[in-house]
Amino acid sequence: MKSFLTTTVFILSALFSARANAVEAPNRSIFDYFIGANITEVEIHTDMNTLLNAPIGTVEAIQGELRFTSTERGDEVWPITLSTRGKYRLRTCDFPPIKLDFNKKALTTGGFATYDKYKLVTHCDDDKLVGQDQLLREYTVYKMYETLTPNSYRTHLLRIKYVDTTGKVATTRRYAFVMENTKQLADRMAATECESCLSPKPESIDLAAENVHSVFQYLIGNTDFSLPQNRNVKLFQSKNTQQLVPVGYDFDFSALVSATYARPASHLGQQRVSDRLFLGLHVSDAQMARTLALFQSKQADLLATIDGQKLLARTSRDEMMAFVKTFYTQVETLRDGIGTERSYMPAPRAIPDGGMPEHYGIGK
Repeated sequence: MKSFLTTTVFILSALFSARANAVEAPNRSIFDYFIGANITEVEIHTDMNTLLNAPIGTVEAIQGELRFTSTERGDEVWPITLSTRGKYRLRTCDFPPIKLDFNKKALTTGGFATYDKYKLVTHCDDDKLVGQDQLLREYTVYKMYETLTPNSYRTHLLRIKYVDTTGKVATTRRYAFVMENTKQLADRMAATECESCLSPKPESIDLAAENVHSVFQYLIGNTDFSLPQNRNVKLFQSKNTQQLVPVGYDFDFSALVSATYARPASHLGQQRVSDRLFLGLHVSDAQMARTLALFQSKQADLLATIDGQKLLARTSRDEMMAFVKTFYTQVETLRDGIGTERSYMPAPRAIPDGGMPEHYGIGK
């Protein structure tokens, strides 16, 4: 990477010429720019010593810079603030998940929309092989979700060079991926995020969208979510229908990721992380048939998404594809009719935390 001007002022060679881009694409975010310009190598310069070593809950936002080179604009230096985020991973991981906050004025000057806050999903384990495998597995799961539905977070993979400005922490390079800004996702869905929609009633939910979400969670072997509690699920209210559309995230506890710290949800009857449990709302056989037809139509694409992630070891890709194929073997047995509603569910009394049994077909 080329040398950069060390400056505390905003940025960028060719910055002012970017105003034309702002006119042409006023809703383009810096996340869109990363994807469109294929920016994959970046540097973060900040006080890594404080970020990594301060007691949990004590780190305030830390000033830093995001540096990279693009063919569109050349060398760029963006002022950012960084903070740790998350709960379980923050306590468990060797390296914390991070939130990146861009300066809105800098984004506007650079010709971008003011989507300023981004989650950076980082490696958890300091062991490079283990940490990279888990990170890339989860990234691949997000890409599978994108393949199925636009009601999902887009993601972009980066290789990041972390440079400690205090000189106390050794420079490292590791993979991470940045997630689409939630406000941009909401705008893309023509919806608004509903942060207070706890225990929503089924009639307020887009059941077709919820069914795709819950079957996807079932496919990847994930039980670490709760629609009633909004845990690892965000709800977006459609501006057109007023119905709530769920979008899942944080798939590290899924069988497809197989994180070293993942544990089965024993309170739901799960004995192994690889045990699938269906935690979706009660829907008609007709709706389930439509959803399964969608998944059948996407089988080749989902498997290709896994197999195409060449940064993952062959053994990891084979394991992931084998697990996905067991889902499709099950779907094949249901092709001629679902039969009794919820018969596809191996643990029919399991419902997500905070759920009402009648919403999940229990006791009917």
